[in-house]
Amino acid sequence: MDMDMGTATDMVTDMGIIKRIDRKFIRGTPLSGVAKMILSMKKSTSKQLLFVLTNNTHLGNMINIVNQNHFDAGDAVIHVILACRSREEDVALRNEVDNYAASNHQLVRCHSFWGGGGGRTLWNILFLKFGILFKMMPDSYDTVFISNYTHYIQHQIVKHVKYHNIILLHDGVLTLHINELRKSGKVFDGRSTSKHLMKLFPPPRIEKLTFYTPFSFKTHNEDAVVPFSYGGVLKKRHGREAHFIGSPLVQNKMIDQDYFDRLIGLLSAKFDNLIYIAHPKELDHTLAKIRNYVEVIRFDKNYEEQLAESDELPHTIVSFFSSVLLNLFSVYEDVSFVSILLPVEQYQTAQMGKDEQIVKLYKYIASISSPNFQVVAAESLEVEKL
Repeated sequence: MDMDMGTATDMVTDMGIIKRIDRKFIRGTPLSGVAKMILSMKKSTSKQLLFVLTNNTHLGNMINIVNQNHFDAGDAVIHVILACRSREEDVALRNEVDNYAASNHQLVRCHSFWGGGGGRTLWNILFLKFGILFKMMPDSYDTVFISNYTHYIQHQIVKHVKYHNIILLHDGVLTLHINELRKSGKVFDGRSTSKHLMKLFPPPRIEKLTFYTPFSFKTHNEDAVVPFSYGGVLKKRHGREAHFIGSPLVQNKMIDQDYFDRLIGLLSAKFDNLIYIAHPKELDHTLAKIRNYVEVIRFDKNYEEQLAESDELPHTIVSFFSSVLLNLFSVYEDVSFVSILLPVEQYQTAQMGKDEQIVKLYKYIASISSPNFQVVAAESLEVEKL
């Protein structure tokens, strides 16, 4: 029996695992030929790198690593496991991976693991337990790159492969929390995972973790940091706009809706031509009232990529504690970066642990010493209004 591989056949089991056959397989190759190619891939002498991705920000990190040949990635065979939280996210990210591989002629083997949510987690763990996802993949890798340290499924994936090094891709401000977690001696924060699953399938102990991040911080004794900076920086003309980088704080119950609306109104008066850049997870109804003060726009790409491709820079970039501020202030030295310090009573009712993370994050922000970076207390905006 022959199989048409021209459009990359998806074989879907009834338990939610999707195994994706590489687009580079030749159209009309018999199944026996496919099996031989899979076997040769598993025995390949080329450097083998595995990336576990959950969103396009992590894909951007992977592309940055390959383009800059970090970890000798430029000549390696790249294996990608998509560990998204929904099938819709999986399909969207898989298309982006395919587009990258096609446009850059990079050898990328892409597999999908649709995990989490909808009561399917147990089934997914069982599939991982018996190794179904890994039958078409190499047995070991030079380096494994994970993208979400707090995602239980990613720990289970790590448990099923052999590797020499494990790297945590930059995950914005969550990177700082993960570093603090490891410094405290915890290997995994399992509060969001069923205790029964944790007992049946405990996460592996990752003895040494390397952070791939633009941030600078002290790590646990065994851990390390590999720094990077965002590329694509050219001399650009400055526009008339200021940008506020949004975060889904209202819907996550980290700040009050009325307070948020009033604060954005005050910021629109302080910064000329303020444009609100909505976070992908912000819901439209939480932004309804601020449209009276500012224009709200959404980008298809993450903000760092969007800015790198733009002909103009904003004169100021503002946010509460978005990782965009920390990622870019040292890249665009002619742009002013402003962090709005929220009063502690606004986020002290956040879900357990979130308030502590915010305090630590603001402490890190306060430690930044740069002429183009400043912290403005939200209360001072109220005083200025008076």
